[in-house]
Amino acid sequence: MLSPRVSVIMPVYNAEKYIEEAIESICNQTLEDFELIIVDDCGNDSSMEKVSRIKDKRIKILHNLENCGIACSRNRALEASKGEYIAIMDDDDISMPNRLQCQADFLDYNTFIDIVGGQSSIIDGRGEVIRQPEIMQEDYKMNKVMFLFYNSFHNSEVMFRRDLVIHNGIRYADHMLGMEDFRFWIDCACYGKISNVKEEVLKYRITDVNETTRVRNEQGKDRKELFGQLRKYSLEKNGFYISERQMKALNSVVNEEGTGKCESAQQVMDLFTCMQNLVMQAEKMNKEYVEELKAWLKIIFSNKISESSHLGIWM
Repeated sequence: MLSPRVSVIMPVYNAEKYIEEAIESICNQTLEDFELIIVDDCGNDSSMEKVSRIKDKRIKILHNLENCGIACSRNRALEASKGEYIAIMDDDDISMPNRLQCQADFLDYNTFIDIVGGQSSIIDGRGEVIRQPEIMQEDYKMNKVMFLFYNSFHNSEVMFRRDLVIHNGIRYADHMLGMEDFRFWIDCACYGKISNVKEEVLKYRITDVNETTRVRNEQGKDRKELFGQLRKYSLEKNGFYISERQMKALNSVVNEEGTGKCESAQQVMDLFTCMQNLVMQAEKMNKEYVEELKAWLKIIFSNKISESSHLGIWM
């Protein structure tokens, strides 16, 4: 039996309100050569009853013996996958009809790219668009720079080569407070090149009850601390080392939400020294993205300085 071109992996947990729409958005794709691997993570609602009523031979269902969380469920689906490419799908999002075709064709043609995202609009619980798609970075060098510091993907918008993760032993890590995907993409970026298609590929749903929103509301302080640790992990995994003081300034001013500001002249100097060190180390290691790193850090520093004019130290 021939392997499918694409394996779509979808953990399911208490998603009865949106699960049918999410699955239908995959089953109705213009690309028909796929398998949809659904992992039942032992929720307590009617999600799996609704899944069982959808009759499509391309759907494969795996049942966890107990609730093990999204990282464990995604890993189980990864290991069961047979496709050349793997597409991530969450149980409350909506894939655009041409998503799989568009991204698979892109990877077919751009053989040097291993991971591809795309544009996503953001919808609310009723499916209403609350933010239009943003233009995503296509240049793989600039994407490499961005993933040193941030996760710029909405998880369900991504497709990647299965061999990339299987051969390099990349898996989702648990206890990441909703940032399992960030850690996963950090590891992937160490081995592969990242790009984006120009097309809108996903409607990404944000509600008060989805996992990321819940964690931010209930464990915001812990998440903020872990985000800083993941950024440090990303930098060190790529050979960069900066002092604890400089790392503190970077995490405080250039935070996940983009709301950080320099609160003192000393913090400005710490941030500048941090960025200067990063560029010097990139040059010493002959990183292929030195110029992109310089450009990105210059933009970030300039923005943060302009936002900190209240300090009155630029007169």
